Amino acid sequence: KAAAESTATATAITATKAAATTKEKKKAKKKTTKKTTDTEMIDTTTDKKKTKQTLFVVPSVALALQQTTTLRANLPYRVETACAMTQQQSLKRLQETNILVATHGAIHDLLMHYGDVFSMRNFNLVVFDECHYANGNHQYKMLMDKWYHTLPIASRPHILGLTASPLMNVKHTHSDE
Repeated sequence: KAAAESTATATAITATKAAATTKEKKKAKKKTTKKTTDTEMIDTTTDKKKTKQTLFVVPSVALALQQTTTLRANLPYRVETACAMTQQQSLKRLQETNILVATHGAIHDLLMHYGDVFSMRNFNLVVFDECHYANGNHQYKMLMDKWYHTLPIASRPHILGLTASPLMNVKHTHSDE
């Protein structure tokens, strides 16, 4: 009788743990779904959700390769580099990656010639490395003027500028534009 009660108790404990684990998994899944909704968009041709990408823009091929290597080594995401486009399979790989590291010239070409696949609205975050260049006639400024500021504010990705250079004449106010 004692052995039967012990077995029944052990079975009840196991069932309770399993139920608790299932509830925790469901809660975790709901939380993950809520977190990722800001990084998803609906593909209108297939009505399927597609994860938005992060774009990391750099001024040179050497920096693109360096950043790609660093991001791959430290993040659990797919990272691809766009320096010069050569083949259709490269486009598909770039389209399916989580993080796209590109020179300013390469991303300009992708936005200009493959606008059906690559659009500023498809990115959740754009990181500009060496952002102190983003003035005058530099390609960074042109990317912002032509591809970012033309979008409705709600469709724009977040922007992060990185620099190791001291900034001079910094404005003390900023606007959404």
